[in-house]
Amino acid sequence: MRIIFPSDPLESKQVDPIFSDQVKVFRKSGVSLSTVNFDFLQLGESKIYPSIQPDEVIVYRGWMMNEQEYCVFCNSVVNSQAKPLIDLSTYLLCHHLPNWYELIS
Repeated sequence: MRIIFPSDPLESKQVDPIFSDQVKVFRKSGVSLSTVNFDFLQLGESKIYPSIQPDEVIVYRGWMMNEQEYCVFCNSVVNSQAKPLIDLSTYLLCHHLPNWYELIS
């Protein structure tokens, strides 16, 4: 298992400082950690450091992403031959309200 946190906006190889307490706990337990750069996600690219390894289960722990960002993230995970614990459709069901306009039309 690998947990991926948002990176520090000024240093993409470091975890955003707001998550530092969580990172300390995970490091002590031996879980693999990486960062994802949100600036690149917003541009449609996924920059994850250190790289995802094949067959890992990937857990994202961080700021909410919109549909496009999470899609880019999930595609990056799958392209690395790993598996996101929460796939795109599940993420959208849990974190985004439905399009109400379509529901009432």
